[in-house]
This record gives sequence, C-alpha cells and structure tokens, in this order.
Amino acid sequence: MHDQLLRKLYHCILNDDGETEKFSGSTKEAVDQILNEIGCLDDVKIHDAFYLAASAAEENGFVKGFSTACRMSNEIHGTE
Repeated sequence: MHDQLLRKLYHCILNDDGETEKFSGSTKEAVDQILNEIGCLDDVKIHDAFYLAASAAEENGFVKGFSTACRMSNEIHGTE
C-alpha cells in the first residue's frame, strides 16, 4: 500500500465527516481534556504541540491500520 495514497484517503474521510481540521473531533476533545486536566489549556505552545502530536498519531494509526487490514485480507483470501 502506498502511504501517500492512504494519507489522502484519510483526509478525504475527515472532510466527508465534516471535519475541517487534520484530526477528528473526538481527538480534539481528548486533547482538550488532557490539557485541561494538567492545567495547560491556555498555553498556546503546549496546546499546539499536543495537537500536532495527536494529528500525526491519528493519521499514522489510520495508515498502519489500513495497511495491516489489507495485508491480512490478502493472506486470508490468498491474493498476495
């Protein structure tokens, strides 16, 4: 699987779901909750760093998960 194609697919899915950011709304809520719990919700540098890390993790997770699912499907169906 080509990572760039999967990344484009990921962003298309986000756009189709009405998401305008580079990560899902549920990830934004989780990051905001963590930042609030540690008292850093208003610190712009920490806020941005957490969002960048969460965005990268979410996108990479999608790519790796999709690739793994395709590989497993090929193994099951014998279409390698």
